[in-house]
Amino acid sequence: MTNNTAAVDALAGFISQHGNMAFSGAVDWLCAQQGLDPHGEESLCLASDTNIILDSGLNDHAIAMAKAILDDERLTLRPLTSFEVLIVYGFDGSRMVGLPLAQRPPKDGYRKPHWLPALVDLHR
Repeated sequence: MTNNTAAVDALAGFISQHGNMAFSGAVDWLCAQQGLDPHGEESLCLASDTNIILDSGLNDHAIAMAKAILDDERLTLRPLTSFEVLIVYGFDGSRMVGLPLAQRPPKDGYRKPHWLPALVDLHR
């Protein structure tokens, strides 16, 4: 079991007990569990559209944690509406990305970067 696997196991347990959390909050939580600082200059985008950003201001450790969340079959992401962003990210103090929201991506993708805020939850 890798450190990332053990950390994601702990995250799944935390979400099972306490409920969903903002994606950036989940990345920060995983880094904190390993005593790592998540802050850096990198962004994490979707493979299908590099102009859809899931999180930004990350270092290599945080990117690895974010990818571990995305790769884990127990966890799922749910995009947030603009109203939900204010509630979820404002309430828990999670890192917000200073980009327009990706609400209805065009078929051929965005021409400029957009942020896709999301919740991490257990796959049901």
